[in-house]
Amino acid sequence: MVRVSGVPYEVQLVDQYMNDISELERENRMMRARMERLEDELRVSNELLAKVNFELVNLKNPSQSSQTLSKIQSPCVNVCEVAHGTAFCRGCGRSVIEIEAWQGYSDPAKAAIIKKAKLRLGVLNGEV
Repeated sequence: MVRVSGVPYEVQLVDQYMNDISELERENRMMRARMERLEDELRVSNELLAKVNFELVNLKNPSQSSQTLSKIQSPCVNVCEVAHGTAFCRGCGRSVIEIEAWQGYSDPAKAAIIKKAKLRLGVLNGEV
């Protein structure tokens, strides 16, 4: 028996609690490492999806060249930072690929991207 601040504890129980805490800390580290791997996989998947979307949009709209003046302006707000665990800008909600390829998109594609970007921003900001 051990006394801590005047309270008696069985040594065996203290040892068990310490072992339990060590095991929980180990599991926590493993889960954090797994979460980081999943975030990386999600980021890559999002980038690939954006690239495929870009290619599909351009296949559907081959007549519009990037030289044509667009009626839809870039949603960039000059807060260019990719949110941790995603491939999306914290400022405008677009993916890195969508940002890079913006001038090549047709106006309908730009409108669709802006709509999706607003939803992403809501998720990134915890509003959805």
